[in-house]
Amino acid sequence: MSDRRGRGPLATALLYARTAMGLRPRQLVHLVEARLRGRRAGPAPRIAATLDPVRFDRFASQLVAAGPGDGAGRIARAERLVEGRLSLLGVERELATLEWSGAPVSPLWTYHLHYLDWAVDLAWAFRLTGRAPVLDRLLELLDRWDAATRSAPGRAWESYPHATRTLNVGVLLAVVGDALPSDRRGRLIDALAGYAAVAEGGLERHLEGNHLWRDIAAWVVATQLLAGTEWTVGRRRALAWWERVRQDQLLADGGHEERSPLYHALALQDVAFTLLVLPEGEVRRRVHADAARMLPAWQALVRPDGRVHHFNDSAPRDDFEPAFLAALLGVLGFPVLPEDGAFELPETGYAGMRDRRGGERLIVDHGVPAPRHQPGHLHCDLLSFEYDLEGAPFVVNAGVSGYEGDPFRAYWRGTASHNTVQVGDRDQSELWGVFRVARMARALAHESGVDGRGRWSFRGAMSPYAPAGVEHERTITWHPGALEVVDLVSGGAGEGCRVVLQFAHDVELHPAGPFRFEAVRGATRAYVSWDGVGAVTIHRGESDPPRGWQVERFGEVRPAPALVAEFAAGDRSRVRCLIENAPPR
Repeated sequence: MSDRRGRGPLATALLYARTAMGLRPRQLVHLVEARLRGRRAGPAPRIAATLDPVRFDRFASQLVAAGPGDGAGRIARAERLVEGRLSLLGVERELATLEWSGAPVSPLWTYHLHYLDWAVDLAWAFRLTGRAPVLDRLLELLDRWDAATRSAPGRAWESYPHATRTLNVGVLLAVVGDALPSDRRGRLIDALAGYAAVAEGGLERHLEGNHLWRDIAAWVVATQLLAGTEWTVGRRRALAWWERVRQDQLLADGGHEERSPLYHALALQDVAFTLLVLPEGEVRRRVHADAARMLPAWQALVRPDGRVHHFNDSAPRDDFEPAFLAALLGVLGFPVLPEDGAFELPETGYAGMRDRRGGERLIVDHGVPAPRHQPGHLHCDLLSFEYDLEGAPFVVNAGVSGYEGDPFRAYWRGTASHNTVQVGDRDQSELWGVFRVARMARALAHESGVDGRGRWSFRGAMSPYAPAGVEHERTITWHPGALEVVDLVSGGAGEGCRVVLQFAHDVELHPAGPFRFEAVRGATRAYVSWDGVGAVTIHRGESDPPRGWQVERFGEVRPAPALVAEFAAGDRSRVRCLIENAPPR
């Protein structure tokens, strides 16, 4: 992985320059403004406000009709909170000793603490069970959070957590508002008004991407729910920004520009929230049409059970409840049905095949790695794929566990954690820092389709940023129970190459002959064989260098078996891998 550590001043300056070249001019202007403001925003003002009864009742009635999504999961998390334990991103802390205003685990953990998703769990659990201890814990924790964050700047008041918390405050008011004491309910309404008042000044225009999308969606929701003519101008400006950001970030095939399944799902959820508050009219019709465009991409990038495919920064996370999003879409009139057959997202850059009857699912990444102006969630996963057998993930990319402070951050982003070819020791794109990218891999031509015999095939090519002149071409052919992957590497003569095949953590690998392996999970059994390689080795849970890991959810990392096939690049090197599903013994 490329990094500025160990580089001289000139090399470091060139790395920064290559990174900055991708930014839009307007981002550079707003980046200077953001630096002048300082990173840590101060607490938002509390503004006495009331809810618009018509708009709020429409929002609340639809939200309650949608329901909690995974109600049992929310109740279980709420009960742990009642017992005095809070778990975020796979790390649990005792509430009695929790440092609310600091960073007790990691920056991302702290951001999730300030999102108040845990409060939404308590609110739904109280609505479902009526248990007084659940409501008491909700009130106590909201008071503790408020006391710890109200008087000082900190991560809680940065734009993204502030926006996310604002959406959750709207949910709290809808789900459990009537059961709150009037002073607590009033404070939540005043918090909505506080965000509505400062949102435009805090828009993350230097970052753009999903941050700006979330900032504006929360602004729309807050201004729509508040009563009074004083919010008319803010409501109009929020809607104008909402039109602008959707036009800018939504691709023609309905995908979100960052090309991350997780962030696409979160963006669709934000659209759903704004639909819940918008009155009938032309604006709502346009937002509804955008949601309809996003739905097929969501169904391609997310499995039927809601688990996101591991491309770019994607893994299940605490702030995305798949069943809740499906419920929101349902109450808004969108059919959320399992899709079947081939799919193609030409701009988002994914293609695949879904065979519901056979329980197989295949998805390949073939497109632009990320928008050049916002590549922070980019992974080196071009031409990588995920393959489900018998309804469960079988061949998977490793995923992502965390951001700042995660010692495996370089591994999650790098080529070695994805089911593709690595040429030499460099990643596909020039990665450095936590989110930065300098030179970027290029996606070349691709095609996919189904032939007359029901076989789905894909052919695509890419070129890594280095070594110069290298091209990797991959052909994938699928028919029920069998997957053939052929890789051609041209250029880069003498470079050592590796093909990674990463399996789900519950799969076991056993040698079954020269360059042949048996992959077993319960009654599911497949044989993996290789041609054109010099060696194939099994790796699991290794740290130096990292190999053989899978993320179940953000913060939850498990050892998982991986096959690494090695070969030398020549003028045109060819490697073939065949995965054949076998009947149970």
